[in-house]
Amino acid sequence: MFHPTKTPESRGGLLHRFMSCWVPSCSIGASPESKRRFGLFGEYGQLLTGWEQEYDHGSRTLSVTRLAPGSYELDTATGIYPTDLTARMRFTVTDRNIEGMVLTLQEPVVLHITVHLPNGFRPSTGYSLLLRLQRDGEAMDDIDKSVWPITTGGQVPHAALQPGHYKLFLFGEDALYMKSARFGQEDVLAQGLTLEGTPTDALVLTLERATGEVQGSVYNSFAAHISGADVKLISHGEDSRYVVRSTSSNRNGDFDFTGVPPGGYDVVALSEAVRDWEFGPNEWAAVKAFAKHLEVGNSTLSTLELHATAVAYNALQCIAARP
Repeated sequence: MFHPTKTPESRGGLLHRFMSCWVPSCSIGASPESKRRFGLFGEYGQLLTGWEQEYDHGSRTLSVTRLAPGSYELDTATGIYPTDLTARMRFTVTDRNIEGMVLTLQEPVVLHITVHLPNGFRPSTGYSLLLRLQRDGEAMDDIDKSVWPITTGGQVPHAALQPGHYKLFLFGEDALYMKSARFGQEDVLAQGLTLEGTPTDALVLTLERATGEVQGSVYNSFAAHISGADVKLISHGEDSRYVVRSTSSNRNGDFDFTGVPPGGYDVVALSEAVRDWEFGPNEWAAVKAFAKHLEVGNSTLSTLELHATAVAYNALQCIAARP
């Protein structure tokens, strides 16, 4: 049991403080707007529904219970419209108190985005070319929070985003890559951009056709071709995705990636399929000895021979503690 202190006031009481947190519950200071909504998300961006909440208007505290140890993200807003005040924070629940974390409601930043497409290019569908701005601290799988389709004319809806630092990603079925990204006079392709206040500059992106190709064959330990192997094209970096693309080897053990953007990649073949969003640093560490590195340029063809491997997971140990 703990005694909450008074929530500090800022910008008319729009400041939220995590007062204390014990597994499996935590209490969060919150200002008393009547239309407030809360959402809780797990480590991979999945919306959680098994938690319980109770708001105490007297202490302005939101009590959250039934939380197991792990990483979470709290999402709150004063309404349901893009212009409403919002806030979001990722936090980790352990067997210790959480002290001093502050979640501040802020007005969204409206960002104007211009996209230059290659001459003669048309997206194959309305959602085959997607732009993602990923805020620091967001899980990669929170794709519905800040992703927009790019239209035939290169238009993107005016994005209403929380202030913060963002990295840029391009998704979709069309073989394009982001050649340049400028925010005013600043090159933001590699390091991303910081949004705050009311930007006077637009984010200007230039996309280009990806023409590289990576092909090869997959073998087992007996030098026999393997069909149905899960072949992953992997990109590394501080904030980059691990799996750029996946394919399966055919009945002859062959695979082919076309429309690969320029850059450095690793390619690995798995004997059992692993969903892309479940392949991360731990999985890579388990299989990297079987991967091959290559550099892809414009219109280059790279050919590889891969030996299939499996991701070995350590068995989980469950220990029951007496109450």
